[in-house]
Amino acid sequence: MKQYYSRSEKRMKCDWANLEALPLSLILDKLKEHVEHVWFSAVCKNWQSIAKLNHQNHEFKPNTLPMLMLPSNSVWKQANTFSFIEMKQYPFRYQLCHNNPTVSVCGSSHGWLALLDVSKSVITLMNPFKDTPRIILPPLNSVNKVTLSADPIANPDDYLVVAIYDGGGGNLAFIRRGQTVWTYVDTSKSSFIDVIFYKGMLFALNIRDKIVSFDIHRLNDSYDKVRTITPNVVLEEKIGKCYGGDKYLVKSLKEELWMVRRCNRRLSRFHVCKLKLNVKSGKLEQMVKLTSLEDDILFLGAGDSVSTSRSYFSNSLLRDSIYFADGFKIYHVKTETAKHHCLYQKSPFWVMPHL
Repeated sequence: MKQYYSRSEKRMKCDWANLEALPLSLILDKLKEHVEHVWFSAVCKNWQSIAKLNHQNHEFKPNTLPMLMLPSNSVWKQANTFSFIEMKQYPFRYQLCHNNPTVSVCGSSHGWLALLDVSKSVITLMNPFKDTPRIILPPLNSVNKVTLSADPIANPDDYLVVAIYDGGGGNLAFIRRGQTVWTYVDTSKSSFIDVIFYKGMLFALNIRDKIVSFDIHRLNDSYDKVRTITPNVVLEEKIGKCYGGDKYLVKSLKEELWMVRRCNRRLSRFHVCKLKLNVKSGKLEQMVKLTSLEDDILFLGAGDSVSTSRSYFSNSLLRDSIYFADGFKIYHVKTETAKHHCLYQKSPFWVMPHL
């Protein structure tokens, strides 16, 4: 006798865990928020493998949005994620540390957070999205920002950690995986406020528009003594009248190095400049002020700054716009105007998880 199933019974018999790659990829392609990609990969191993495969595809990376992460209370014990598209906070919380009021977040890079215990000057790297051991770094005083050259999970034996430390002094130090002491960068009157890894080089920008760089591949990996190195000066003189510490380095979708700097104290006006570097000397050949970001949308903040494709998110992102994590400010480059959305008190971070 032929057996018939109702529509609801047929749905129940669907083997969701073992769906083929094509329908899963189509589902993943419809998810705009990066937190949704994280939830997608948490369904089962099959779904996680599809998400990981898509994220390894170079064409897919510009088509993902960073997550806005902010503390769930007055201290960084737990963190929430906020949807700047839907303007709502997701209920899921990420456990960062125990109830320690001396711990704060001092960096967001490659999906990892850098936690600073001010009482001990100890930096701990942790990945809130994966069950992986934390990485404890040697003590460093008054750390402002930490960034990574690569994901320690994908590159467990070859990654570099760079820190801006010494409070307002803004000095630079770095340490390779496996080393036990920091290497210090010899710079006078540093005041560095941002760093970025770009084409095998480390670039650092200070409050007076000075830019320095050095080749990270020429450093001795096995060196385990305290030492100081001298970087290459890319740009020395100050350009124009810029104010405060609102300056950022970011890589565009076309693999160009851009600098964003505040150029008006009262009106919070920003300029975006493309830096053209000499391939051999590493010196700056030309700085071009951009009047349009074309397809790039910038996400800037205290963590790593990122760029994503506006055309892929045409219904969600504003053309020629910069999204600042601090206070969630949206700045329009062409009109030189900004809209503020003060949703919280503590400074959040843009986070781009690696699945």
